[in-house]
Amino acid sequence: MTGWNFAEVWDSVAREAGDRIAIVCGDTRRSFAEFEDRAARLASYLASHGVGTGDKVAIDLLNRV
Repeated sequence: MTGWNFAEVWDSVAREAGDRIAIVCGDTRRSFAEFEDRAARLASYLASHGVGTGDKVAIDLLNRV
């Protein structure tokens, strides 16, 4: 499949279902819109530190929100 990328698909989901719950971890819940906002802020941070299109980034996270 060509002509799209995961970020564009995720943006569409966040626009269409922004108020719906995307993540549940214990008592913490995040909507698709909140998740999109956090992802956009992370992308902005990475870009401001020189990460660009085509660069590879690894993130080691715990299984939690």
